[in-house]
Amino acid sequence: MLNKRHNADKSVVKSHHRHHHSRYMEMEERSAAMSNDDVTKAQEEEQRVFEQGRELKKREAEFHKKLDACKQGDQECHQRVIKDELRQQKMARMPHRHSKVMQVEDAMGRAMPVLFNGHPQPFTTPAPPGYIASAWTWINSVI
Repeated sequence: MLNKRHNADKSVVKSHHRHHHSRYMEMEERSAAMSNDDVTKAQEEEQRVFEQGRELKKREAEFHKKLDACKQGDQECHQRVIKDELRQQKMARMPHRHSKVMQVEDAMGRAMPVLFNGHPQPFTTPAPPGYIASAWTWINSVI
């Protein structure tokens, strides 16, 4: 009896193995293009990725050309070129905002409004009502 149970377990393992195989086959079939539109979309996406790679290689070559323009051992020049490149990359990643509010970036990279622009500005809050004006309003409301 124990032998039969052992054989039964093997059949379960075999069917379990077949289940994994079919699941992978299903996944592969789902990833295949279903129509001409899918094929076109996939090709356009692939073309876009390759174009990004070409642009990246072109920018990298320009960066190395700038580095090579520095004299051998000129650390200041190398640091300046690297700093400029990092600044340009950072500026390219930043969203361009067009607003009337001037903003600065804090040490953690968060945008904050400028609190002072170097010129004094008058207070724009209205003055609180005087004692006599409050009393007069109260008297008029009682009458």
